[in-house]
Amino acid sequence: ESDVCSSDLSDGSVDEQAYLAHIAEAVRAAGGSSAHPVITLTPIPNFYYPGMMVEIDAQAMLGHAARPRVETPSRLSWLPAPFAPALRAGSMIFVGGIEARSSDGQIRARGNAAAQMEIALDELAESLAVLGAELADVVKLNTYYVNDGDNWSGLAAARARRFTGAAPVIMDVPLPALWPEGSAVRIEAKIGR
Repeated sequence: ESDVCSSDLSDGSVDEQAYLAHIAEAVRAAGGSSAHPVITLTPIPNFYYPGMMVEIDAQAMLGHAARPRVETPSRLSWLPAPFAPALRAGSMIFVGGIEARSSDGQIRARGNAAAQMEIALDELAESLAVLGAELADVVKLNTYYVNDGDNWSGLAAARARRFTGAAPVIMDVPLPALWPEGSAVRIEAKIGR
């Protein structure tokens, strides 16, 4: 149970930096000192059951220790250890929680979802290049965005400019808000090589 979340609904006001630090401490306490998971926080407006405040979806690769594991160098100083912005486990690459942030964690292109999508896709492409992949290798792209009624078309246009061949499976999740204020887009991707 966490004392960081104080309401049943997420309106984007939860300090995700503090919440990430809380989760990081729990990972370390559970013996995850050698684990460097990818994480994406998604402030959905409600859950399945009344009073439910947190849901965790986890994916693991069986026998991952036998496969090479390469992590991207983190320029994301706002992402606390032990989390990695992206990692490769065998033939799979996982990239999580990409936002339009500068290296000091400040939101870029505040409130402009289309511009933030372009920045996030640049970050995704750069992370993939470090791991020997490219945007054309993305098989699933999840986009979490602030739904102001107009954002979806700009996001779709930005993605269409980048994924000119076979496009990945896209999942768009409209949200009432993201943290911190000014953040309008967050993406995560799965890549199969």
